[in-house]
Amino acid sequence: MFLLPSHIWGATKPPRRYHATAAQSSHARVELDLDIVDHFKAMGDDWQARINDLLRKAKGL
Repeated sequence: MFLLPSHIWGATKPPRRYHATAAQSSHARVELDLDIVDHFKAMGDDWQARINDLLRKAKGL
């Protein structure tokens, strides 16, 4: 199981980003625990972009 480092969870809310166009993204079904989704949704409407940013940062992209 891959766990994100604890310092990433404490990161401040990143600036709002653009939404990816169809050419830049794909649809994928990912099951997340409800508390994780609630955490990101509580930060605002762009919660999916923040999850993407967090995953990129964890991956080193």
